[in-house]
Amino acid sequence: QTDSVASNLCIGVHAVTVTDNNDCSIADSTIITYNTYVNANAGLDTSICQDDSITMVAFGGTNYEWFYIGDSIAFSNNDTISFAPPALGNNQYMLVASEATCSDTDSVSIYMISVNIEAGPDVSIHEGTCAALNATGGVYYSWTPIETLNDPGIANPEACPIETTTYYLTATNDSGCPATDSLTVIVIHGIPDGITPNGDNYNDVWELSMLNFYPESAVRIYNRWGEKVFESKRGDKYST
Repeated sequence: QTDSVASNLCIGVHAVTVTDNNDCSIADSTIITYNTYVNANAGLDTSICQDDSITMVAFGGTNYEWFYIGDSIAFSNNDTISFAPPALGNNQYMLVASEATCSDTDSVSIYMISVNIEAGPDVSIHEGTCAALNATGGVYYSWTPIETLNDPGIANPEACPIETTTYYLTATNDSGCPATDSLTVIVIHGIPDGITPNGDNYNDVWELSMLNFYPESAVRIYNRWGEKVFESKRGDKYST
């Protein structure tokens, strides 16, 4: 400042030089103390898992502004904020703490760890066979239900369900971040070898749901005397 009266000075040592009309000058200094001390504290740098939220608490002033470094507009004016960082990797924030006419700044880095746990695609098997599951992205695995798995604690257990079953995976990566995923093992049952459409509610309907996996198949039905009573065109199981 160049005026004879200085204003808006913060605490600390301030030097002054006075020069008269004869270009003679003298220097002096003064110490300004204040009842309060602004020392912005945004907290420690830390890491969190992907999609998790974090709570940060500001100290050191009475008024606060939080900025995402690179932005000029504060996204919060609260001392305590809870949010999910917008990007994987390093996210940097700046805190401006102030009181009266004095202010101070601090910065903090929040590193968001990528989590990419995959149970794998759905799979179809024939009745009486098994499927090899193959999860990725973790170091610790836990599958449920466990009854039809040979080892629910590994990435690639063998699943041998007798009915279509959805398996749920909980896994943890090498940074200790957990995630969940699931897949379904579709069991294709064998083709029934007989039908008795006599209205007794037993084998009255012949359901060939597995034909969806064989779109070019043809179906023929013979009676007990070997006479053909039904035939579908190839690829059209509903025609006679």
